[in-house]
Formats: sequence, C-alpha cells, structure tokens
Amino acid sequence: PTRDYNSQPSIFYSTLGTTARISFNERKIDTYFQRKHIYNHLPVIYLGAELGSYKMQHMPSYRIYGNLQLMLRHNVDLGMGGELDYLLQAGMIFGKVPYPMLHIFTGNQSHTFDPYRFSLMNNYQYAADQYISLHAHWDGKGILFNLIPGVRYARLRELAEVKVAYGGLRNNHQSILAFPTTQTGHNTLYAPTIPYVEVGVGIGNILRIGELYGIFRLTQINDLTTPWWAIRFRLHLGM
Repeated sequence: PTRDYNSQPSIFYSTLGTTARISFNERKIDTYFQRKHIYNHLPVIYLGAELGSYKMQHMPSYRIYGNLQLMLRHNVDLGMGGELDYLLQAGMIFGKVPYPMLHIFTGNQSHTFDPYRFSLMNNYQYAADQYISLHAHWDGKGILFNLIPGVRYARLRELAEVKVAYGGLRNNHQSILAFPTTQTGHNTLYAPTIPYVEVGVGIGNILRIGELYGIFRLTQINDLTTPWWAIRFRLHLGM
C-alpha cells in the first residue's frame, strides 16, 4: 500500500519528563560526567513520566498530553540451560495526540536481525495509546550442539526468540490528525488488539561473527503486506 508520511503538517511540541531507574545489587563505575552500570542477573526497572503540549498549524492553541512508561529488563542465568534475556515494556498516553506521537511499535524491513525490533512488521504498521510488548531471547550456550561429536569444536550456540505486541487505540486521535490510508481509503495504521506474536530459532557464533535466524509469525497470518516467515542474520562477535 502507498503511504505518504512526508506530506503531513508540522507538529510543534515541548515536553517535561523524568525517568527513575531501579536496580538491585548492581555495581557501577562513576566517571566525571557519566555513570556506567555493570549488569548482573537481577532485574532493572525503568519508570518514566512525561507531560507535554503540542500545536499544529490548524490549531488555535496548544493541547496538553501525558505519557507514562514502564520498562523491565532482566538477564536470567539458567545455569547449564544457557541464558534468557528479556525486555518487557508497557505504557499509556493520556489525551488526544496526532498519530506520530502515539507509541509506534518498531518494525524491521531489512534483512538483518535486531533483538528489539519486530522482524516481520512494517514500520508505522501498528500503533497504540495503551500497550504492552515483550522481547525475549534465549541463548543455549551450546547445550545441544556440544553433544554432537565434531560439531562441538565449532562452538555453535542454540538461539530462540519470541516477540509479542499488544495494545489498544482510541479513535478520537483522528480528530487531531487523520491516520494514513491507502488509495482505497483503508487505514494503514492500527492497533494490535489481537496480540501480534512472532517466534524464531537460530544458530549463533557462526565463524565467531554471525547469527542466522528463521522467524515465523504466529498471528495476523492473513496480513499480506508482510511475509509470515523470513530468514534474518546478525553480525555478533561470539566467544
């Protein structure tokens, strides 16, 4: 479908926000103007709050909006079972805003793999004003490949991932700025009210520099604008 985002009017906005970071038994290194955190296997929680105002060319005055966000990052040591790294995000937007200021789930239309982007989702395909998403990645550290004679010397790693997006979207945002549509008048931006789920399996530490994934979408199978499966790769230095 044809999408023309560059023809939209300008949005002038200003925000005031704050973020709190909560960690447990985490070591840190303080430099002159920067603090570096040394992650452990305990969760790290981020809480964000934003209050802002915006104005478009056709509006006589500024409008107020709010945004609350929660993010949980956790690296779980599974012992002989490898390592699980997951990122859980949730948030809510208060007030009516133009669609570029909604929460846009990040797609990935390239052939590379990004652990924090949805591999089989287009950019600006799903948006929400209340949402939750999950990015989970498992690294088996060779728990299976090390059992195969000859293969174990390649030090390959088993990889698996699951990504979930879910959210709702109020229609009153369109009174500020209409959602983009195709030439036939159908919206190209909508909320994942049915959870969007994609999973993948892969092989890591290929020649010590690469990872290869096979990724499949479990929901929205009838969406013809994106493939329901794909092969993706990532450059990632192994050990």
